[in-house]
Amino acid sequence: MRSKVESIKSFTNRKLKVHSLGVGIGQTFLQGDFKDHGEDKITADLFYNYSASHSFDFLANFHYSTHEYRKKKVTATGLALGIKAKMFNFDNFSPFATGGLGFYSPK
Repeated sequence: MRSKVESIKSFTNRKLKVHSLGVGIGQTFLQGDFKDHGEDKITADLFYNYSASHSFDFLANFHYSTHEYRKKKVTATGLALGIKAKMFNFDNFSPFATGGLGFYSPK
């Protein structure tokens, strides 16, 4: 079992000012007026993370998808920006809360 000093060292040895890119795959569900103009489908998202400090990260998510149904088409574009606030670290356990703004433009 690691001592508290070792846990604090591993937390403080975390690299800062690190940029990360990722690709996510998930299901896009169309709702409301758009439900009749396109079919739900699996789509990809682009993720960006920047480790600004030991307590906070900047998060960005970009989404683009097109959906078709009976010669009708829906295009969904979205950008979500947020902050990830880490509450505390205990070994590999690190609970966090996120908050931010999302901008979506379905057409």
